[in-house]
Amino acid sequence: MKRHVLDTNVLLRHWHRSVTRPLERLSADDARKWAYELIAIEESDAIVTPVALEVIFGARTSHEVRLAQAFLDGFRLIDAGKVTEEDWDEAHRLARFIPRDGRPRQLGDCLIQAIAKRLRFRVRALDTGMPR
Repeated sequence: MKRHVLDTNVLLRHWHRSVTRPLERLSADDARKWAYELIAIEESDAIVTPVALEVIFGARTSHEVRLAQAFLDGFRLIDAGKVTEEDWDEAHRLARFIPRDGRPRQLGDCLIQAIAKRLRFRVRALDTGMPR
C-alpha cells in the first residue's frame, strides 16, 4: 500500500463513476464493492476524519447516508477521529498561504493536509491548489 491519504474528491469521483442506476436500487454491498475497487486502483485505504465527514455531508437522503457509510467502512481512518492542536495550527498556516491562481482555500482541505502531514502521509487529491 502507498503511504497517501485519499482526498474527498478522489472518493467522490469514484463514487459518481460507480453509480450506474438510481441510488434507491443500490445496496450497502454495492457501496462496499466501490470502496474495495478504489482501494485497489489507488493502492491506499487511508482516509482522515474530515474526508469521512465530507463524504457524509454530501448525502441527501437517509438511504444515501447508509450507502456513504458502507462505502467509508472499506477505508482505514488513520487519525482515529482525533484532530490535534498541532493539526489546527498547521491548517491555520496553510490557510494563510495564497496560491498563485488566487483560489480560496477550504477548511477541509487545509485540515486534511495538516493531519496527513502529522501522520507522515501525502494527500492524493485531484485538485492541485493545496500548498504543502
